[in-house]
Amino acid sequence: MARVQIGRTIRRLRTERNLSQQALANRLGISASYLNLIEHD
Repeated sequence: MARVQIGRTIRRLRTERNLSQQALANRLGISASYLNLIEHD
């Protein structure tokens, strides 16, 4: 349950800051596909 909450929070904060998944992934040093998995897990 906590993982889902974290993913939703990351997505909410990312969209509030008008960042694409690719832009945030680049800042974090991870792939956009991995970020997508985190946000939707």
